Amino acid sequence: MFTSVKELVKSAPPLYRALNRWRKLRLHDPDTCRNVSLLGSDYGGWGVDVGLLTPDSIAYSIGVGEDITFDLDLIDRTGCTVYGFDPTPGAVRWLASQQLPDRYHFVPIGIGVEDGAIDFSVPENPLTCSCTALDSSTQKSSNKVSCEVQTLASLQRRLGHTHIDLLKMDIEGLEYAVLDNIFESGSRPRQLLIEFHHLMYSLPVTPTIAAVEKLRGLGYGLYWVSDLGREYAFVDLHHLES
Repeated sequence: MFTSVKELVKSAPPLYRALNRWRKLRLHDPDTCRNVSLLGSDYGGWGVDVGLLTPDSIAYSIGVGEDITFDLDLIDRTGCTVYGFDPTPGAVRWLASQQLPDRYHFVPIGIGVEDGAIDFSVPENPLTCSCTALDSSTQKSSNKVSCEVQTLASLQRRLGHTHIDLLKMDIEGLEYAVLDNIFESGSRPRQLLIEFHHLMYSLPVTPTIAAVEKLRGLGYGLYWVSDLGREYAFVDLHHLES
């Protein structure tokens, strides 16, 4: 039996997308018009405005799991440099077996609201590598692993980056707290690609609604939402005006 939305998507994406459209699970529609390119696999793909990226651009892809097709397509299309982050054992092992291009750099660290180690639940289902740090009744695994995480500000200092042109996060429910921490630190990625995990891990829809409202209030325009209604793409409207 499937234990997560992503596993079902992986097995029958057209069916699940049709079901989501019928259920009207999309909480938001785009409010900003951009030229959107769909990059990556059906499972790990995303909509993105590649026209805002150049070979000098820096992209962070956080929570890569075992699918970096979006990251590799982004490099092919724009020539930018991508830093992939994931501290979980399955992802680290998988990345070690891959032939990576020169412009892709893997960092075995996760993102959090403070620097240190936190426990992740490792799923018992071998078909999925999605680990979460949330204490959720839907995450039944008793297998825990301690992994290093850092704030976005600390990751940028570690790598010597003063800005990020694109930040993509698939962090299994931690996105709400991490987004608050990012903006409290003063960091302002020019594009934000976020997977929201409402209706997973016992999370209601209200945190996603509040997060999108906050992002809009901070001057971010929502320019793409997936058919699944979880993957969102935002652009910093202030950057477009500068």
